[in-house]
Amino acid sequence: MLSVDTLHAEELAFVSNPVLALLARFLPDKTTLALEAWHVDDAAAEITLDVTSTQACVPCPLCHVQTTRVHSRYPRAVADVPWGAYAVRLHLRVRKFFCDNPLCPRQIFTERLPAVVVPWARRTLRRAQHLSKPRHDLRSTSASLSRLAKPGPPYDLACPL
Repeated sequence: MLSVDTLHAEELAFVSNPVLALLARFLPDKTTLALEAWHVDDAAAEITLDVTSTQACVPCPLCHVQTTRVHSRYPRAVADVPWGAYAVRLHLRVRKFFCDNPLCPRQIFTERLPAVVVPWARRTLRRAQHLSKPRHDLRSTSASLSRLAKPGPPYDLACPL
């Protein structure tokens, strides 16, 4: 017979794997990113996704020689498109690599995620595209609707026909 704690732990493991798989579908690039954990902060209306890169081999951005030698890792936070009323923040765990080309002046470089975020950006590409889309100004739309809804004849009474 299993203890209550064991049953609870098994239930959580059973529930968390499908939830991670479901949430991973919403990542900016499912081919180069893996979702490791997530957190919902209802008070701040924010969803945080802990994500790592899955690229096995990356090219040096200067000489384009492929390398697998990892120098270090560091966290990077970027804003993604909102999910309903919740802001989404990706905590990316990116790596720095050694360049294997002895002639390359850049000995250490940070892996690039070109389908997700440009270097040094604070928001994903799709968040930047979302913000740059033209939006209707709600104030002008509501003002024009209120003008159309005013009662009265559609012609000028002062002018004879």
